[in-house]
Amino acid sequence: MKRILINFFILACLSLASAQTYVELILDASGSMWNKLEDGTYRITAAKEVLSSFIKGLPTGELNVGLRVYGATKGAMDEGACEDIQLLMPLAGLDKPGLQSAVDATNAKGATPLAKSLELAAEDFPAAASKKLIILVTDGEESCGGDLKAVAEKLKAQGLDIELKIIGFALSDRAIKSFEGIGEFVSAADAASLATALEGAVKDVVIEQPVPEKVVRQSVSLSAPKSAPAGQYVEVSYEGSDLSKGDYLSIVLAGTEDGKFGDYSYVDLKTKTLTLTTPFEPGSYEVRYMSEQNEVLARAPIVLEKAEISMRPTGEIHAGAYFQVDWIGPNGEADYITLVEPNADEGSYKDYVYTQYGSPMQFTAPLTPGKYELRYQTDRAGDSGKTFAKTTLTVLEAIPVFMQAPPEVSGGSNFDVEWAGPDNPSDYLTIVPKGADEGSYTNYVYTNTGNPISLTAPIEVGDYEIRYMNDNEHKTVASIPIKVVANSASVQAVTEAMAGSEIEVSWSGSNSDSDYITIVPAGADSGAYGDYQYTNAGNPLGIQAPFEPGNYELRMVNDNEKVVIASQPITLTDIVITLQAPAEVSANTDFSVKFTGPKTKRSYIAIVKAGSSESDYGSSYTYVEEASGSATLHAPDAGTYELRYISSDNKALYSIPITVK
Repeated sequence: MKRILINFFILACLSLASAQTYVELILDASGSMWNKLEDGTYRITAAKEVLSSFIKGLPTGELNVGLRVYGATKGAMDEGACEDIQLLMPLAGLDKPGLQSAVDATNAKGATPLAKSLELAAEDFPAAASKKLIILVTDGEESCGGDLKAVAEKLKAQGLDIELKIIGFALSDRAIKSFEGIGEFVSAADAASLATALEGAVKDVVIEQPVPEKVVRQSVSLSAPKSAPAGQYVEVSYEGSDLSKGDYLSIVLAGTEDGKFGDYSYVDLKTKTLTLTTPFEPGSYEVRYMSEQNEVLARAPIVLEKAEISMRPTGEIHAGAYFQVDWIGPNGEADYITLVEPNADEGSYKDYVYTQYGSPMQFTAPLTPGKYELRYQTDRAGDSGKTFAKTTLTVLEAIPVFMQAPPEVSGGSNFDVEWAGPDNPSDYLTIVPKGADEGSYTNYVYTNTGNPISLTAPIEVGDYEIRYMNDNEHKTVASIPIKVVANSASVQAVTEAMAGSEIEVSWSGSNSDSDYITIVPAGADSGAYGDYQYTNAGNPLGIQAPFEPGNYELRMVNDNEKVVIASQPITLTDIVITLQAPAEVSANTDFSVKFTGPKTKRSYIAIVKAGSSESDYGSSYTYVEEASGSATLHAPDAGTYELRYISSDNKALYSIPITVK
């Protein structure tokens, strides 16, 4: 895309703005800004280019320009995405370099909280401002549940005299309709119309003043190399007695009309050096030192020589396999290498890697054998999607895949699959119903975890397939059949037990690490569970019964699919507890307590203050599982107490009084 130069009327007359004029830009940095325009340019790239020229063209003087951005730091699905709204530049004067840096650093990734952004922007204006303007640039409608129209009406009702101009950038018809009746709305379909809309938005608030007397700048000296590789970096230095922070450097073709500029960077007044990115096309150019008013204060010729670009794949390349590419090239900002079909349009990309990650770089070959192209392309402003070099490569047939597994397995069981194949980091094995759609999967294991691979069979009986999958393209590389038969698992325990007791459960038929045994109320949902133990913890297992009497079920459950494999009914009877101890004991002495009741791992006997809360476990207690019908406790200071039999969930199941003298 060619850089868009905005010849604002305010530049033509070098007018000044009213001292009380305040303009706040709200920039959309939502994830949808990475969609492409018709010319192949990313929306965020085009918006940054236009804003860059817009900022450069703002008149010097007392104009106050601020910048808010939403969606730049959090993904749309991240927590707090709808609060991701930042004031990057306050409404305090016009800091062009600061504005430019803020725009350059903005990344697009998040949600679209339009209403909240407008509400916050309205709070940024000082009360003394006589002219207040908000310019909202967005490529989509509200995504955070806010009501933009309601916020606009609320601000108006509060007497806040703020002009609102909304520029919809590459909006859908539905999105355009959502802005009806809100402020002044302009739809911009491409970068050129966005530039025009921005120019028109500020036109009314900028008040023309008499053209100030031209200030004569002192001479500036500029030093640049006579030649450099195209598309790379070049260091330029400059000197002068009255350098200004609004000055900038740009590289343009030799003979370009003065006042025009290409990609530019503001000067650094401390180091007096800048590293510039040279254009990709070789030829004769000029490095220009330019003032805020686009006057050329110094120039230095530079010849850009064609950069060497080469891309060399290593070894044989098999379909679906990883391979490396050694490369040489400019390695400029936003340069990348991509793998596409030979007839792909200019700017097309599929699998790609940015050159900043170095050489060699790693790619995944397509699953379809044949001829392909590696292309060296760039996303740089002005050259987005342009191809500067290409080379052809041949993708061979995929490495054969072998898999071996039992012909039939029990539902919910674990089984091993021996395999051989490409073993790319994105390859995995899964089991799915026979004939399932391409890309389907249930539980899966990546091949790089080892050989053999353990999979878990579904619970439902039937015909299935084990598939070797390539995750990059979500395609099946190979498959073998397998039958799932009914599981003959069982659980065995007493049919009646005291509520709250520990029940010993024997089991058979489980051979899955995801199976567990639990006790739940009769008829509970298949995913319900109480106290539980995984079957791989042993046989038999101890399961803690609930403390509420009633009808229950002991179940073996497959945790992966929340399916009951086996069950047995069990009745829990009322809890019978007795406590026997002296009615009176001496303070700070040991005394004996005899008891009967449900002996569970976490139930205990304690002496506590009479009437204290259930969470109070006193100063002396003994777990019942560690005692055989009797326990020794230590009496606290003198007072009125209770001996309590307390459940694992800290409920007092039974108590008797005891006095400490």
